[in-house]
Amino acid sequence: MNLKALQSLVAIHDGQSFVEAARRLGLNQSAVSMQIKALERELGVTLFDRTMRPPAMTAAAVAIVKPARQILALAETIRETVQDRAALAGRLALGAISTATLGLLPDGLIAIGRRYPEIRIKIEVGLSEALIEHVRAGALDAAIVTEPQTLPAGLACTAILHERLAIVSSVSGRGPPTLAGLADHPFIRFDRRVGVGQIIDRYLARRGLHPDEFMELDSLEAILVMVERGLGVAIVPEHSVADMHRRRLLVSPIDEPDAVRRVSFVYRPQSAKAPLLEAVLEAIHAAALGR
Repeated sequence: MNLKALQSLVAIHDGQSFVEAARRLGLNQSAVSMQIKALERELGVTLFDRTMRPPAMTAAAVAIVKPARQILALAETIRETVQDRAALAGRLALGAISTATLGLLPDGLIAIGRRYPEIRIKIEVGLSEALIEHVRAGALDAAIVTEPQTLPAGLACTAILHERLAIVSSVSGRGPPTLAGLADHPFIRFDRRVGVGQIIDRYLARRGLHPDEFMELDSLEAILVMVERGLGVAIVPEHSVADMHRRRLLVSPIDEPDAVRRVSFVYRPQSAKAPLLEAVLEAIHAAALGR
């Protein structure tokens, strides 16, 4: 039985849609649909009622979610058991964009510490372009960055997380603003030098939106504090808004295919530390799927 198909089924159940499952798994929606169809053929049952929009899980699908979770958990236990943890020891220099330090990186470091207690990691925070150059030059072993449009020779890039952009506003405001209503609010923009700032800038340009810019900041924390105080609205990556801020903010995800920030792991695949890097990537990716 294909474990990826079971993973897709569980992700659809938890995310309540094929679109959300694809986002959580870092896949496109067609890949998730193909896995589910293959699972239906293998089991000889219909798992989704496709006459409904969105497709609804059948009773058979709901019934196998729990055992599917158990199978996936057992498979993960087997993987951890057969790994030679004694060999996975050493030091890594890991770069990270600042937005990753608010959830993805802490969760990943906790997972790494539990699985590989002999791996020691030093963190450097910076902009995507600078971090990628440090990886290329050997100053960093790997980096968590906003997915680059081009990559220097000798480097590899693996997707970790696809997350929607979201409009954030203060709970004390007049309700969540719409894209069409952005111009009616002071707009607090991500610095265009930052990868996610460039993504937001390109998205607004494609939509022909010209919000009333109030300030431009390179810190997500600073942007969220300004929005909390009612000084304006902003567009930020959805999962970068920590729980402590969500109590004071309205977070309205933008459900459009191009309103997405992709976070990736950039590294040198020919590095002597490749086994360590692969272990770290797997742990961070697993943490991202749990978000």
